[in-house]
Amino acid sequence: MSVGRRVLGLSVLCLAMGCGYGTTGDNPVEVAPTVTPAKAMFEEIAKTGQLGSSGMDIRNAIEGHPKQTQLMEDLQDLEKTSRPDQIKKKAAAIAAKL
Repeated sequence: MSVGRRVLGLSVLCLAMGCGYGTTGDNPVEVAPTVTPAKAMFEEIAKTGQLGSSGMDIRNAIEGHPKQTQLMEDLQDLEKTSRPDQIKKKAAAIAAKL
């Protein structure tokens, strides 16, 4: 058998083995939803009902966010709230926007 036939045979064999005999991309990969630092902070406040001293941290996390203006207004409203049940409700609503 000539060298050319062997090379051709091996080439065909390699092509056949590499052409989809394994699994394909039919199973989509689940991507976890993105949780921004600001969203995580508002979710934590919604759980505890306490804003505490995290206002400045939240401001830093909001900075540069596409919804920065609205989020800052929401944060100011949240800071004016003193009842834990209202804080939870407002913080959850803000987190839902993110």
